[in-house]
Amino acid sequence: STDLTRSQFEMSAWGEPAASSVTRIKKDRIAGTTALKVMFAVVVVASVAAFTIPIAVILGKKPISESIAACTINPCQNGGICSVNSTTSPYYQCSCALGTSGVNCSTSVGNLTWNTTGVVVITITDVPFQNGIYIKNGIIYTGNSGGGVSGQIIKTTSSLNSTVYPYTTSVVVTGLASPTWPIIDSQGVYMYIPDTDVNTVYRYFLGSSTTTNYSVLMHNSAAQSSVDMFIAFDSTESNIYVSDDRNNRVLMYPVNATNATIGLLVAGSNSSGNAATQLSGNQGIYYDPASNYLYIANLNGHSVSRWTPGASNGTFIIGIPGSSGSALTKLNQPFSVTMDKYSNLYVADYGNHRVMGYCAGTYTNNLSSGISLLGNLGYGPQNIAFDSSMNLYLNDWDNNLVYKFAKL
Repeated sequence: STDLTRSQFEMSAWGEPAASSVTRIKKDRIAGTTALKVMFAVVVVASVAAFTIPIAVILGKKPISESIAACTINPCQNGGICSVNSTTSPYYQCSCALGTSGVNCSTSVGNLTWNTTGVVVITITDVPFQNGIYIKNGIIYTGNSGGGVSGQIIKTTSSLNSTVYPYTTSVVVTGLASPTWPIIDSQGVYMYIPDTDVNTVYRYFLGSSTTTNYSVLMHNSAAQSSVDMFIAFDSTESNIYVSDDRNNRVLMYPVNATNATIGLLVAGSNSSGNAATQLSGNQGIYYDPASNYLYIANLNGHSVSRWTPGASNGTFIIGIPGSSGSALTKLNQPFSVTMDKYSNLYVADYGNHRVMGYCAGTYTNNLSSGISLLGNLGYGPQNIAFDSSMNLYLNDWDNNLVYKFAKL
């Protein structure tokens, strides 16, 4: 497929013909058999309740020729582009313009483009490592470590609607080693914190009046040790997936696990590589409860994998496994992956200093072509987060900064 430009960043949906078209089928009996003569007529109707018959007709279990297929009468609205699908009913696909979605591109989801110039909303001056961001209920959380300061989780105390930059912050958790970005349950009761240098995930009670009220959820032994860990909930928040990059795998732990709990292998095979059964320096992960897929960024493999938890192998959906590059079909050290509420996928392409976007339904194999939403950043983004208004936030791991890119 050809590379996409920003204006072509589209969301695709299978659809049915619009109500303004009518297919008329005339039957004649010839030599004891029924032959179909298909005639199409465009009927201009004033009522949205107009009678509709599907355009695509199957003759001998095969669709009729493209010349009289559904796209002859374009059912796609709002500038959507119709293309013929010759194998699956209803035999056409609407590729919706950016900001619309739905069967026939009739639903507006707002403009999904961002200002390409970000503003600095968090600066970290007393530690050398600012390890990712997480947004929950209008608050940004970030992990910080190093420089003789104990590892911390800090949060913003300014409104994310504020135009006074940088935002004010306060310390939530202290006494850690090297935490990456945390996650918080839907009830807002517990924060789960991966602390990579000590191979531990902590559970912190958010209602606590102290900064050290946390317990060990899981701790890897030396044999299970990890360099970096990144976490995500399952669909019920009864389990946590832990991306263990040293061992090139993802483990699952119950949220009520203890120090002695052994994790269940749900992705990878404990060896690094670019086969479908392997992960390669896996970093950030995203779990989509709607599809039961884990999306895994392979930093060393320059790819993104999609796994059903517990399966023996996954599918490479973005990037050429083992081959880095800057083309729109390639990645260079992807650090993390996330998804928005419209099922569009985003990758923090660390080595290429850019954010890549992939429309819902287009990231199906490793030839998927995306769009560089934010390019030439001048730094390697570590992870991506959105607030409720779909403003986009990036952390600059190299310079201990968090940027906000306003949704246009």
